[in-house]
Amino acid sequence: MPGELLLLVLLVACFVALVLAAKLPVSLSLVITAAALSLAAGKGLPLAKLVEGMFGYLDVCLVLLSAMVFMKVIQANGLMSELTRRIILVFGRSPLLLLVALTLIVMFPGAITGSCAASVLGAGVLVYPVLTQMGMPRTVAGAIIAMAADFGMIAPPVNIPVMIIGGGIDLPYIGFGLVLALVTIPLAILTTLIIGYRHVRKDSLKEIIEANRKSQEVGGFLLYLPLLVVLVLMIGPKAFPRWFPDPRLPLTFLIGSALALFAGKKFRVITEARAAVNQILPVVGILFGVGVLIEVMTYTGLRGAIVIGALSLPHSLLIAGIAVILPIFGGISVYGGASVLGVPFALALLGQNPIVVIAGLSLIAAMGSYMPPRGPDARGHRPDHLRAPLRTNHPALSDSGDPHHPRRRPHARLRQSPGEASGSLIPVSVIYQILVILAALVVLAELLSEKSVKFKLQAALVLIPLVLRALKIA
Repeated sequence: MPGELLLLVLLVACFVALVLAAKLPVSLSLVITAAALSLAAGKGLPLAKLVEGMFGYLDVCLVLLSAMVFMKVIQANGLMSELTRRIILVFGRSPLLLLVALTLIVMFPGAITGSCAASVLGAGVLVYPVLTQMGMPRTVAGAIIAMAADFGMIAPPVNIPVMIIGGGIDLPYIGFGLVLALVTIPLAILTTLIIGYRHVRKDSLKEIIEANRKSQEVGGFLLYLPLLVVLVLMIGPKAFPRWFPDPRLPLTFLIGSALALFAGKKFRVITEARAAVNQILPVVGILFGVGVLIEVMTYTGLRGAIVIGALSLPHSLLIAGIAVILPIFGGISVYGGASVLGVPFALALLGQNPIVVIAGLSLIAAMGSYMPPRGPDARGHRPDHLRAPLRTNHPALSDSGDPHHPRRRPHARLRQSPGEASGSLIPVSVIYQILVILAALVVLAELLSEKSVKFKLQAALVLIPLVLRALKIA
């Protein structure tokens, strides 16, 4: 155990030094930390393990890329601004209902992409002027947007910390929707009302309504068609699983993006797609970097030692650790905290309802977004991610022996990607391959056009698994 403790100290010290002192991106810091951990454990530099770790969240990364493209497209064609305008006209006479509606608008991009930055940059820029015009100080308006964005990251249908923790304990991403909605939407609304309601000037609402009524309408029903189709394709398979085929989330967002080309304002789809990838690339890179780190932690035995240590903690210390350590670690990396700490905590609480436990852990981990050194502001925030199989001598946690264990089946490694319901009626292999190729091409374009060396390295990290999967090498 002392050896594993030294490795854990080395891991944390190396990662913190790279992020805070060397100012490297979190994704690159995770990969370098993984390599240092392997060398320190006497395992050399196992390139096969490093590459294998990148594929743990490839499906989730495709969801993030396609969702961000969809958000950029509906922002460019005027749907988001028109939706905000309509909400102001409908609910503007009631400060309470207007604040509730604006909170949900800010949460929406984060809910479908799993990214705070999508909420802040996609909807926050539209809602912020409305909040200030209602009489709120700029700091209060920024705090409301930041909080709503953070809750949006945890809200269904896409919750990446839950996917990370679930991936570590072989729990598919199924059945979390209602629980996540119950723990995020009420809290987001209450937070907005507590922080901002007292600052609202009712006389200013009339001016806001009148200004929005005079503004030109972008389009009619056709403008809302992409969003409606996406909602139907997301809800249909869950509401009617027997007869409604599941197109999976990447294809759902691709269909919505294609429909948006024919509605609203004209825009250059290539430009918006590249802007979307540029914005979400740090998050995707963190996912791949976390996958590498967890693969190496498993390979060296450190992950199993952490799990056994967590299981042996007294219940009071375990709860205190969840409440204190998880948000503190989230100050460096929310997704890193979800994997390194969230998985052991979830395993230690296996006697409870796992869906409720993991949903709660993801919410606590997300509060790390407001911890130094990486606390967000109203301009946005960039998150992080993790995963890999668990190897330990503990009989209850070991994956050895049983050939039918999910970890022994290659295609079960990806668990259930968001939107991937069992029994889907649509064959997706060809579409999946096309999506991978398109993603690889856009990432390559960004890699070649950007001048920042750090960004190029992040793009290269993302490009490697995409190219390998496009070539069907892995």
